[in-house]
Amino acid sequence: MKSICSTIFHLSAKQEALHASLQESAEQKAEGIPTSRHPPVTIHTYPFVSASPPFPFEAGPPIDHASGKVSSIAPYLRSANNLSYTRTLALLRRELGPHFPFEKLWERHTYFEFAERDAPKTMATMVSTPYVNHVPTMTGGVGFQDLARFYKYHFVRENITPPDTELITISRTIGADRVIDEMIFKCTHTTEIDYFLPGIKPTGKPLEIALVGVVAFRGDKLTFDYWDQASVLVQLGLLEPGNLPVAGVDVARKVVDPFGQPSNRLLTRWKESEGLPVD
Repeated sequence: MKSICSTIFHLSAKQEALHASLQESAEQKAEGIPTSRHPPVTIHTYPFVSASPPFPFEAGPPIDHASGKVSSIAPYLRSANNLSYTRTLALLRRELGPHFPFEKLWERHTYFEFAERDAPKTMATMVSTPYVNHVPTMTGGVGFQDLARFYKYHFVRENITPPDTELITISRTIGADRVIDEMIFKCTHTTEIDYFLPGIKPTGKPLEIALVGVVAFRGDKLTFDYWDQASVLVQLGLLEPGNLPVAGVDVARKVVDPFGQPSNRLLTRWKESEGLPVD
C-alpha cells in the first residue's frame, strides 16, 4: 500500500493563486480515498492577515502578554493563530500522538472545584500561566497568582458556592486541544456567588443557569476556561439596570483578548482578598 504523508497548509486569503493551485492538487490526491480515511492534504485560508511575513510570526505566546495590558494584536490575527494552531495540532495528534484523556482531566478539575472545593488541587490541574474568564461578569483571573487567589477566596469557599449546587452536562465536544461543555448549573441562591453574581446578596430563590464552558489544554494541563451564561437575572427578579452585574462591550473584548482586559471589575469583594496568602 502506498504511504501518504498528511499535509496541512495555512494561507492568507490574499494568496489566491497559491490556494487555487494547492486546492487542485489536493482534490487530485483525494480521489479514490475511502471516507474512512482523512484526506491527505488540507488547506485553510484566513482573512485580513499577512502573507509575508507569515502571519503566525506576528504574535507571541500568551506568557509574553502582561495582565491588564491591552494587546496590540489584531483580532483577525489572533483568530488565525488560534485556529491554525488547533488545526495543526489535530493533524499531529491524529498521526503521531500523544493522546490525553481530556474528559477525565476536565472532570477532575471540576471535582476539585465543586466537590472537594480545594483551590491548590484545582490550580494543580492547570498550566503555570492560566486564565479563567466567566462571561459576562468577567470574573476569574489571569496568571497563576491572581487565579489562585480567585479560586481560594472567591470560588471554593462554602460561603461562595451554594451547598446544593449541581452541574448537569447536556452535551460535550472533544477537540484536539479543548473540551466544550454545554451544562446546566442549578442551585438555590443562598450565598453571594462571587463568580456568577458579584455584589448580589442572596435572594433565596432557585436558580438554573444554562452554561457553555470552553476549556483548553496544553498537554495534560488546562490553560484556560471561560463560561457564558444566560437567563440568570430575570430568575432572581433583578430588573433594575443599576443592580445588574453585567459588563458591556468589554465582555466581547475580553473573549478576544483575555490578557488585555482586567478581571473582577464588578467583583466588589475582590479588594478584600488583596495581599492574602494563596498557598
